[in-house]
Amino acid sequence: MTLVAGLVAALLAIGEPGLDWRWLLLAILGITLAHLANNLMTTCTTTRPARTTAQYPRALYAPHPILSGWSAAGPWC
Repeated sequence: MTLVAGLVAALLAIGEPGLDWRWLLLAILGITLAHLANNLMTTCTTTRPARTTAQYPRALYAPHPILSGWSAAGPWC
């Protein structure tokens, strides 16, 4: 989702005077990594014991990697 938003911004920037592709690529990478970090922190803080159950709202509408058994909570949690 975030990567697509960055690519849309890149498409809108094509042809603009003074466009530096290095800054654009850095911005796209930065927002993608920030989104990834946010998702990891949310997963870590909501999967602690007694906080997340099978009735947790996100688990009801989308696969949750830890609740689904796809991965174990890493050492960062």
